[in-house]
Amino acid sequence: MGDNVIDCICALTIFALSYWFFLTRKDIHRPISRLFLYVLIMGTLSCVFNLGCEIMDADVQRYSLASRDLMHGLYLVAHSLVAPLMAWYFIHFTGISHKWDMARKVLFQLPAIVLIILPVVIPSVRRNVYYFDAQGVYYRGPYATWTVMLGGLIYALIIIVTALRNKDRLSKEQKGAVAFLFLVFSVPTIIEVNVLKSQRISAFFEALGIFLVLLSVDNQNWVYHPTTRTYNRLTAQRHIGGYISGGIPFRLVIISISRSAYFRLSSCGSEDFQRVMGMVGAWMNGLKMDVYYVEQGTFVIPVFSDYAAGIDSLTEKIASRFNEPWKITGNDSIHLPVRIITVQVPQDAQTIEELFNIADYPYEAETDESIIMEADNILTVADQFWKEGKGSGAGQGDVSQLPSELLATLDDFSENISKLTPAERKIVSYYLDGYDISDVPRLMNVSINTVRKHNRNIYQKLNIASREELMVYLDIFDRCGRLDPIENMLRESE
Repeated sequence: MGDNVIDCICALTIFALSYWFFLTRKDIHRPISRLFLYVLIMGTLSCVFNLGCEIMDADVQRYSLASRDLMHGLYLVAHSLVAPLMAWYFIHFTGISHKWDMARKVLFQLPAIVLIILPVVIPSVRRNVYYFDAQGVYYRGPYATWTVMLGGLIYALIIIVTALRNKDRLSKEQKGAVAFLFLVFSVPTIIEVNVLKSQRISAFFEALGIFLVLLSVDNQNWVYHPTTRTYNRLTAQRHIGGYISGGIPFRLVIISISRSAYFRLSSCGSEDFQRVMGMVGAWMNGLKMDVYYVEQGTFVIPVFSDYAAGIDSLTEKIASRFNEPWKITGNDSIHLPVRIITVQVPQDAQTIEELFNIADYPYEAETDESIIMEADNILTVADQFWKEGKGSGAGQGDVSQLPSELLATLDDFSENISKLTPAERKIVSYYLDGYDISDVPRLMNVSINTVRKHNRNIYQKLNIASREELMVYLDIFDRCGRLDPIENMLRESE
């Protein structure tokens, strides 16, 4: 008993650490995060039931055979269902769940029902899966190999196959975590069933494997935009690009805030800008769909076939909300009219670059009313806009149309750029070229902590609060045709 109890306690300790890490680093409101939470809960229940089995088996006089029988059944079901839940998580994580019709989903559930649940709950079958001898000692029956163990191994193989077929969507760390997870799901279970007939050693290894996967899954700081708390542009490129390369048809709803309204909001100051964009992001997240903020006031939402019928009501709901003002402070508010476009993939666009060209095409609103457009009305115009080089910034904007407060802020920003050190200018130039903060340590051969220290100095000297605000200013300079002097100052560090 002692070894098994220590195994359970160690496993529960790892699960406790997993919950702490999950609640502090992950977004529990995301459906994909909730799927992983279910894995953690089932793994924890498995350890709790396992510990209960050990306590009851150590005192057969105190606990009835029926109660011990029930506890062992609960343990087997909870322990074995961890694998199918993890497999279902990986299917969603790699983005292939949208390809699955009802028949595939039923086939996926069959091993869990036929090989894991039914053999344990049907009394006539259960004794062949596990039993108690005349002295009340627990043993695994002759069919344990072909039921519970086989069911768990099937889902472990599904995880491996899913990872191999979608390896381009997994990082190096995630691939290693999947390989380790397969080993800890399969090897200890095989040893339990075939060698240690009355022992349960897999709890610790299972908890360790799940925790390793949790560490490898993207943290909030990597995939979410710091202000809107929606997915960021890099995550959109990876997720949506994966849908395209996987041949998954879908529609992309593109919501673009009017450029003039976005400029007005920028001129309100950093605090108000962050507050309003935070409110916009919170409302968008309330749609309970995957929302991506691809910068400069544009959000995108992929909609798949299972929700295609409700896309009209979705666009009308978005337009209705953006027709209402957004509160800034006190009695002040601002209208943020949007243009809503629905693009069909692959009919209207075949690459992520084409989708981003449409999303980045600026919206010039003439009124405070939001509009819903057909994709055909803008596809050709957006493509021509970028082919003619109008996306480069030269001559795009009319400076005279900008608020005087914003013009004064831009002048101050230009002056403050000259106060940056060569290293700080180099970092800003990397951001301007599209690199993320995680790329800078490799490009400059420094640590991430050094980059963060430089970032703090940059924000202080430029009188801004975040990298998002820095990119807003650079975008405004670009759209006004005033980016070249900024670039020249930044390149002086090279």
